[in-house]
Amino acid sequence: MSDKEQSFIEEFKRQLMIYAIIGIFTVVGTSVGFYYNTKAAINDLTKEQLRLDDRQFQMEEKCIELNEKKIDKDDYIRELDEVKYLLRDMNQKIDKVYGIQ
Repeated sequence: MSDKEQSFIEEFKRQLMIYAIIGIFTVVGTSVGFYYNTKAAINDLTKEQLRLDDRQFQMEEKCIELNEKKIDKDDYIRELDEVKYLLRDMNQKIDKVYGIQ
């Protein structure tokens, strides 16, 4: 091998090692950045999920409370009919008292 070939091979090995080291640092750096970025995103999503679970629990409690307070339509109609009957009865009694026919 000539000196030029020998120096070319040495320079090639040196450049190859430099690019390999830069590549390794780049991969390690981006991996660490990706890890911490993903970890922060997971923590944020976990907090949001807990907040949504709490809100859902509150909404379910309010729904149960409203269902307990809800008036049944048939009961409402029956009570209105009873009130109408009582009002007619009272009007008839008032008419009798004042002599209105």
